[in-house]
Amino acid sequence: ILEQEKYGFRRKLESLEGEYDGRLTELQTDLKNARQELETQQMYLRQTESEKSKIIQELIEQNHRLTNELKQSTETESLLESQLQTLRDQFNVRRTNLNDHIDQLEGLREEV
Repeated sequence: ILEQEKYGFRRKLESLEGEYDGRLTELQTDLKNARQELETQQMYLRQTESEKSKIIQELIEQNHRLTNELKQSTETESLLESQLQTLRDQFNVRRTNLNDHIDQLEGLREEV
């Protein structure tokens, strides 16, 4: 009877060891797959962060360029407004001078 129990226990132990080995292999495979997936996700994350950094740098450069262009355009606009005002002033002076000359000519005609 002891031999039969011993044999039964041995069979049960072998069965449990087989289940354990199978489960261990399954868990090792799951762990390997999870590590590969983690590595893939980390690679994608690094690529995404790199692309994000590149885009941010490009936007910073574009913003700097546009700020400079706006500053230059504002300065040009101010200069053109000043030149326009100068031309208007010159036009008004010449118109006044022309009117004065016309008045003088009419005065001379009346004298003649």
